[in-house]
Amino acid sequence: MTIGATIKQLRQEQDITQEQLAEALGITSRAVSQWENDRTAPDISQLPALANFFDVTTDYLLGVDIYKRKEAIDSILKYDTVNFGMIGDMDGSIRHLTEKIREYPNSHELIQALTTSLYSKYFQSSPEIEEAEKRRKAEEILALCDKGLKYAGKNISAIGGFYQTMVYLNTYLGNIEKAQELASSMPAIPCSGEMLYSRTLKGKDKTESHQYLLLNLMWYACHEIRRISWDEDYTLEEKASMYELGENLIHLIAGDDPVFYNDTLNEMCQPLMWVCKELGQTEKALDVLERGIGYAEAFENRPDVGKYSPCWLNLATDEKQYTTKHNMASSYEEYMDELERGGFFEAFKGNERFERLVERLKEKISK
Repeated sequence: MTIGATIKQLRQEQDITQEQLAEALGITSRAVSQWENDRTAPDISQLPALANFFDVTTDYLLGVDIYKRKEAIDSILKYDTVNFGMIGDMDGSIRHLTEKIREYPNSHELIQALTTSLYSKYFQSSPEIEEAEKRRKAEEILALCDKGLKYAGKNISAIGGFYQTMVYLNTYLGNIEKAQELASSMPAIPCSGEMLYSRTLKGKDKTESHQYLLLNLMWYACHEIRRISWDEDYTLEEKASMYELGENLIHLIAGDDPVFYNDTLNEMCQPLMWVCKELGQTEKALDVLERGIGYAEAFENRPDVGKYSPCWLNLATDEKQYTTKHNMASSYEEYMDELERGGFFEAFKGNERFERLVERLKEKISK
């Protein structure tokens, strides 16, 4: 980042106008504008005054400290992922990130990570939280997003992440017009950063980028299938066909061993299992449960680094450290909870195959 860009960022972060900065330094606002647009640069004699004004070091203005700061923030985020995100310890993540933000209060990366952990805890993993507490947290997370946007600059990825959370929470709070305004201001899928960036590459880099994009589109497609299935106008048979579509789609694209997408397969199997039970299709429900336990086992024992078998994904590599969970329950415990909530124990009482599968789950949970 140039010294002009650094001055502009510091000025905007501290809500200072070009005129105010110019007055403090005894120069014209046009001179400040010239710096920020990289047409000219401050004289070396002006650096101490600039550093004192913004309460930073001259090294920071010159970009020396910026790289150290980035390394420190990257290290904090990696620690958070490995020690909290991978095991679903959202409380630990929230404590850790809140503490680190005190050290780096203008880091949009840390703020975004904190909003993600808060959203995960209060809106994805703890349905027993009281409504009043969830609404209070929604307002708190929205305020964090506003703060993060202030420091995100032109980082489209960061802006998109904040907007996504803000759309979700404004919708939850009933602020529909605000949510729609935010959503409509973001680029459409054909103009997304991932799609556009792939077009700028060549050779293997281009192929690899498109392969990761294919995996992401598969993930989004599966989640849209689930959202479509929530419409109460669909019959149980139609819902079953949707979940089977999602399961087949993952295997079609990611292969027989979807590595890090086994958790997405679980998200298809659990509702499919319930639908089959409701339709009275006992054996099919047990087939789905058995497949689901296999997916759970594959996900819990996922490798540190994994590759996919299809030739169209031959360059794509995923790492365990980038998989996050919304709570500390294992995939096996999630299946057991689903069986208890869905009334399976009452419906399949005395069924030997069901009892064997439950014992298999209990053995996995006890290890």
